[in-house]
Parts: sequence; structure tokens; C-alpha cells
Amino acid sequence: MSQRMTRSRVYTPVEDQDNTSYTNDRTQDAETVPETQTVNRDRENRQDQGSGDTLSQATSVEPSQARFGPEEPAMAQSGPNQTIPHQSEVERQRVVPMVQRSTETAEAPSDALQARVVDADGDEIDPEFVRLRRKIKAETQRRAIIKMRVEAAALEADDEETIEALKEGSKLARPASSRLPRPEPPRRYSKKNRVEYNHWVKDCEAYFIQCPADFQREVYKVTFSLQYVSDQCKTTWEELCLQKKSSIVGWQPTWTDLKQNMLNALGTTKERHLVAFDAVTTYKQGAKESPTAVLDYLRQYWEELGDAYPTALRQSCYFRSLTKDIQLRLQNVPVRERETLSQIEEQANIIYRHIRELNAPAAHQGKRPDRKASSGSDGDRKPQKRFKHGRHGQKGQERPFNRSPP
Repeated sequence: MSQRMTRSRVYTPVEDQDNTSYTNDRTQDAETVPETQTVNRDRENRQDQGSGDTLSQATSVEPSQARFGPEEPAMAQSGPNQTIPHQSEVERQRVVPMVQRSTETAEAPSDALQARVVDADGDEIDPEFVRLRRKIKAETQRRAIIKMRVEAAALEADDEETIEALKEGSKLARPASSRLPRPEPPRRYSKKNRVEYNHWVKDCEAYFIQCPADFQREVYKVTFSLQYVSDQCKTTWEELCLQKKSSIVGWQPTWTDLKQNMLNALGTTKERHLVAFDAVTTYKQGAKESPTAVLDYLRQYWEELGDAYPTALRQSCYFRSLTKDIQLRLQNVPVRERETLSQIEEQANIIYRHIRELNAPAAHQGKRPDRKASSGSDGDRKPQKRFKHGRHGQKGQERPFNRSPP
């Protein structure tokens, strides 16, 4: 037995450093198995096989071979084409596949260290290419997830425009640019009152209608309108955007959200009602202001008050806002001709124009009328210009011309 162990040790070469480390690891694991278990396993193999000395020698496991396990002999360290002296054909058939498997297993760590990537055709692929391809795939998946979240939020909010834009293959048709002249820039909103707010909204929406090619998305409308608000209003809007984006996934600002935020900057609903009530009760018509302009001003606050200010109160409020002259003459108008608000406005405009016609001559009474020279009357003609010596411009006898010296 000792002679056989010596032979296996002498004729077992070590190919490379990787295989040596592999066999050393296997040796350390196998040394923990007791020799008694190895001997019992040898006896069982002899009883089952019942063959000659040659087969029993192939199946017997000695202490030197126990390091490699019961199934793998000490040939795990030798190459596939190497043979041991005094080895039968049966041993060679059993040992060669084991050696091939051990060789493949030992070569695996070296391939992993080289990080070689091969495609289906067997060509080597650059590791940088593989890394970038994985990165692109991960980024594509991330964007798809974001798109799905935005679509889900749009479905919950019932935003038809966003849903149509997110459909696969759909594109928003770009309208033709308008040939009309661009409107005037919107009036600036500085959180002063409801009238200023209404002017700002009206001017911005007029711009959206006349230039539809520039405002296809809600984001474009918001960006344009923010240019005509005060810095304090911009700060309020930015705080709202941060709050919405942190609480709602995929939230996008809209023109409706911006209008509501600017309106809330004027105060709460009760505060706005108090301001509107004070405005409609204290407003009076100006000297050069028509009754129609007065009605337009009051309607802006009536919209704020809503149902809290019914039609009867609106008629009395409009009547009190007119001048005293118009109020006195409106009282002489038959009731059937001033029952509705539009009829009161019509009669007030008639009286307003009549008063202006009566007051027109009195406005020019203190001024001197312009004199227009007529070609037929002699009195309006300018006198003839006199010459230096008075030869042609003077009346009377002509003085003689004396050339002699005095």
C-alpha cells in the first residue's frame, strides 16, 4: 500500500498555479474524513463487485487517495493525456473523464478573471459594450416606468390632453401660425384687486387664442403667464409646485392651477367677499365715465359675490353708482322701460349722451371763436405791406425823384 502511494505522488504533476490551488483546497476538505470510513467503503466495494485483483485495486481507496474523495482518485492533479504505470484499461476509462471535469473546473476561475464575453458566433465582445448596453436597458425601463406613472396619474385626474399625448404613436397636430398681428402684452398682476386679476386672465387668454401654435401644451401657457405677475406671486406659485410634485407622482402644472393660485393670493373666499362688497357699495361714476363702463366694473365684483348678491341688489347698486343727474332723469322713465339691468343701462346711456350734448356749448363759452378770413369782404383783408420809401403803399401825391445833389 505504501508503495502505491509513493507512485501516485511521484507521477502526479501539477500543471499550473490555478490547478495547484484547486487541488490544495480539495485536499484540505478531504483530510477531515476519517480513515475508518474510507476502509469500510473499500470493503463494501469489494463485496459488491466481486472481481479480480485488478478491479479491486482500481476501486480501493487508500489514505493518500482519500483526500480527493471516494469517487475521485489522486489523478485529479494530472492531465487528461497522462497515465500512471501499472494502470489497467478500466482505470483509464474511469479516470480520464474525471480528469477532464477537474481540468474544466480548475480553468473556470482563470476565465472569470479575464472577463471575456463571447457572443453566439464565438466572437469576443468588448466588456465596455456589454456594460453600456445594460445601462441603456436599465434607463429605458426607468423611463417606461415614469411614463406609466404619468399615464396613471392622468387617468385618475381625467386629463384628456395628457392621455392623448401619451398614446403610442400619437402626435399633437401643430396648428398653423396665425397671420394676425400679435396682441398687446398682458397687463401685469400684482395681487392688487379682483379687477387687476381679471385683466391679467383676459389678456393672457387672448394671447393663447390668437397664437395657438405657441401654446399647444399647458406648460407653455404657464411659463408665458408667469412673466406678467409680481415676484411675490411667483414665489407663491413655486411653493405650490414643490408641494404638488412631492405628493403627486407625475404632476404637471396647468393654466387652471395657475389661475386658481393667483386668485387665492387675494385672500380666502370670505376675505374676497368682504372686499367685493365694499367695492360695489362705495363705487361712484366718474365725470368722463360712461354707464357701460360702470356696469363692467361692478360685474367683476358681482361674479366674486355670486348668489350672495341677487339681481335686485345688483340693480339698486348700479342705480346708486350713477351720477345724480342720471338718477333724477331715470326716475322719470316709465317702470316698464327700466325693469331689467340691461334696460337700466340703455336708458342711462341715452341720458348720459343727452347731458353731454347740452354741456358741450357751455364748455367752449369762455373761449374766443376762431375768425376765418373770407375772400369777399374788404374788412377782413390784411393791409398792404408798405415799402421802405413809401412809393406804392402810400396815398397822396408821389414825390419827385431828384438826382441833383443837394
